[in-house]
Amino acid sequence: MCDGPVAIPSPIERIRFHLANLSGDIGCRHLARDRDGFDARLIVLLGLAKPIVQKVPACVSHGCPLRGTCAFEPDFDPEASRNKSGVKYRPTPDGMVAAGNPSLIGERIVALPLAARVMTLLRTGPLSPFSLHAGLHGIGFGVGLDASGAPLEPISRPALGLIIETLAALGHVAIDDIAGTFALNDGEGP
Repeated sequence: MCDGPVAIPSPIERIRFHLANLSGDIGCRHLARDRDGFDARLIVLLGLAKPIVQKVPACVSHGCPLRGTCAFEPDFDPEASRNKSGVKYRPTPDGMVAAGNPSLIGERIVALPLAARVMTLLRTGPLSPFSLHAGLHGIGFGVGLDASGAPLEPISRPALGLIIETLAALGHVAIDDIAGTFALNDGEGP
């Protein structure tokens, strides 16, 4: 039996919760995606976490809450040969602050060049998710370019969705569920 609609936490709250609930002060992109519903590359991009590139700890050593249920747990066993560099991370000092001060997360997201590009595209008028994503073709997640200048990691639709959800939660973007479009909220922007 359902007592009514279930409120889905805002992206800012999901990130804040994630940073506040890292077992052993270690996070993992699988935990961010599977438990908390966001792409962990975002918190690295925001300067709220720093990837662990050497001596990546086993899941059991920091008490990961997904232990025993995560298909990727064996990848982190000490004898596993799979590359695990950068999959886990530690919160930065700003990440620790953001765990108790969610406004920092919103400020950092709004300051992203990608957020500015989204706002620029929406100034032309309402766009569907697909049109917006297409307008961002060639815009990366902010983690670098290859030799040809193409993004190393193009923005994924789920990551773009999180940024749009955040801009909407902060009042910058209006989401029209009936038309299936995004628009600037009364012309306001970051």
